Amino acid sequence: MKKNIIVSFALIVCGVFHTAIAQQDALFTQYIDAQLYANPAEAGCNDHVTIAGIHRQQWAGFQGAPMTSGIMVHSPLHYESVAIGLDLWNDRLGTLNRTTAAANFAYRFKFKNGGKFSVGIKALADFNFADISTLSNADNDPRAQSLANSITPNAGVGVMYRSPKWFMGVGVPRLLKNQDSLMNGGYSNQMQAYILAGVLINMSDKWVFRPTTQVRGSLVSPLSIDLTATFIGSEKLYFGLNYRFGASVGFIAQYQLNQQIKLGYSFDLGTTAVLRTAHFGSHEVVMTYDMNYSKSSIASPRFF
Repeated sequence: MKKNIIVSFALIVCGVFHTAIAQQDALFTQYIDAQLYANPAEAGCNDHVTIAGIHRQQWAGFQGAPMTSGIMVHSPLHYESVAIGLDLWNDRLGTLNRTTAAANFAYRFKFKNGGKFSVGIKALADFNFADISTLSNADNDPRAQSLANSITPNAGVGVMYRSPKWFMGVGVPRLLKNQDSLMNGGYSNQMQAYILAGVLINMSDKWVFRPTTQVRGSLVSPLSIDLTATFIGSEKLYFGLNYRFGASVGFIAQYQLNQQIKLGYSFDLGTTAVLRTAHFGSHEVVMTYDMNYSKSSIASPRFF
């Protein structure tokens, strides 16, 4: 019990001092299904209404570990070059709690080869809270006592290109940084950029290989690089391996239940000695629902 209290308090202090334990923005292993989080240009990408929910429990068994839940809804409008989206998120880290509501707008340019280029903007508000009442030793640290609840507005931008065979997008979900984490529930924002890219490689009539990558970085933190190799069978079964450099290895399994619903699960295990002994891995579940779905070819961009 005493060890858990110390760990939880350490997470608060790390959040206040901007150290590596406190994540600036969430990282997902199934990032292909959560692109709207990082890039507003993703809005309307499937040419129909898309609803997706995701939940990530990082470092299971580690008291106070990060936990993120979110739901994303986006769709093109009647004028198909314009798309809108809404995403809602809740992030928890120890006793810190941040709820985010974001509105997205994208304008899309279509090309004769089937490709699309999108430009997007995001307007969001972070509702930051800190509850240190559960920590028995927080009274001894004035910095923890100084944590204040707040609402911080922000904005993001993004661009994306998709073709039937490959895609690449760059997004910055928060352009403004909050200088004083004590006044924002313990959270500190830095401008972080996400780069996502992937390609489809036909292996046979039924199988497709989809290598993808996600790179996240800022001026004040090291790069986070994901490499993911996913095999897709009969447009229904997805399974793959993920490697996050210097952090974790994991696997992904997803299944397309029908033309509208897809379910997914991923499991990560830390590669550092400290993390391997301190938790039972990270778990992530995702569900997507596509409205007005029409069956398409094996090289359909919906695989992105």
